[in-house]
Amino acid sequence: MAKNRIDPRIVDQIAEGSLVIDNANDFNKLLGAFPDRPEAHRSHADFLFRKKKFFEAGIAYRKASALYLESGQTLQGLAAAMNKWEIVKPLSREIRALFLAIHKRDSHATVIAECCAKMSYPEMNAIFKVAHLHKLAAGEVFSRPDEPANRISFVVSGRIEMVPADGGKKKDKGGLFDANDFFGRIYPFDREEKNAATYRAIFPTELIILDRMDLMSICAEHPDVETGLRNLIADTHIAPEKKPAIYNRKTSRQDLAITLGVEIYPDEAGRSPYIFKGFSSDMSLGGVCLVLDPKYRDLPAGNLIGRIAKLRISLPDESVGLNIFGTMAWRKKIELDGEPTTMLGIKFNEMPPRLRGLLIVFANTIGQMAKDNGEK
Repeated sequence: MAKNRIDPRIVDQIAEGSLVIDNANDFNKLLGAFPDRPEAHRSHADFLFRKKKFFEAGIAYRKASALYLESGQTLQGLAAAMNKWEIVKPLSREIRALFLAIHKRDSHATVIAECCAKMSYPEMNAIFKVAHLHKLAAGEVFSRPDEPANRISFVVSGRIEMVPADGGKKKDKGGLFDANDFFGRIYPFDREEKNAATYRAIFPTELIILDRMDLMSICAEHPDVETGLRNLIADTHIAPEKKPAIYNRKTSRQDLAITLGVEIYPDEAGRSPYIFKGFSSDMSLGGVCLVLDPKYRDLPAGNLIGRIAKLRISLPDESVGLNIFGTMAWRKKIELDGEPTTMLGIKFNEMPPRLRGLLIVFANTIGQMAKDNGEK
């Protein structure tokens, strides 16, 4: 197996399970030939695990995970990390490092990867606590008709065949699920259903599974996870030719207009307000979208919606400023220049029409000054 004689397709064959290497020397040669192929490192990790060399397997899983994430294969990177965590329970810094690695990318090739990239750290951490891996041999049945539809399954590798029990006469028409596909009926949460098909692995297959009850608990605590789940399901109804080739999600300071200060007042009397600085992404007579500076990304865990907010628009030296009161309308996690942060929606209080016009004129003037200074 000299380096220049190894067919690159051998890595794909090993990854799909059609070729099995069970020799340490052959793996050393393979990794020497293809040091940057995550599939090779993942297969090597599985081999080491089978040989009960758990310490070495953990290192190999970590390497595979990093390479998968660098190449944009988010689901596969997560699975490799989860395999490592089955050997040794992860430290919080490992999960945070994985979170940051996912958020480094400007765009993603799959809706699942995009969904992961939109998660906040607490949301992702909650998902990791309940997600579990499941491996199937070729030909193994995963679920049968009339069993409860109580889980959603993401295909990491391999292929799943769905065979409708009724021959495809109703809504289940059958089909195949490959890597980065998902299947299962769990949503809406208030409607329980049963499987109407048999799901069988055609090749050796690995799945990441989330149970319905676990997801319900997470969505109750983290509503944005439910929004992501709805987006995933909606994506399955979009024709492949109409889907974007990549999913973009980043915001840059260059897209934002002016620097703003904001104070959010607690419900309890006598407590000091939370004070942040950020940038406006959109301002109208009715309110503003405020992107917080990433250093303020860790907002209080309590619910801020509906609280009184005071927004300050001022000159760069803060010699002249304008304060506007309103209420917090919404919040969501985004990314700014490669760092996770938060976007806030603030609805302005009612004000006279002339004052509203003055607000927009003042904001536009500040924005133009900032732009002129940036172009000098």
